[in-house]
Amino acid sequence: MITPEVSSLLRRGVAEVIVEPEMVKLLESARPLRLKQGFDPSCPDIHLGHVVGLRKLRQFQEMGHQVILIVGDWTA
Repeated sequence: MITPEVSSLLRRGVAEVIVEPEMVKLLESARPLRLKQGFDPSCPDIHLGHVVGLRKLRQFQEMGHQVILIVGDWTA
């Protein structure tokens, strides 16, 4: 059974959750998740396109999950 808290975390600010059934199972388990987002910037600035993923990761972090940001430096 999906709780309102989990539902809000998954669906707030996104158009579609592709792996929603799997995410619900993981979120309803007692273990904190480890979520990663990678950047390989083509210029020295973070732009608006990065904000969507960063905001979602922040929501997961506020729920007690671990967030890891990976910054590539090949093109930076």
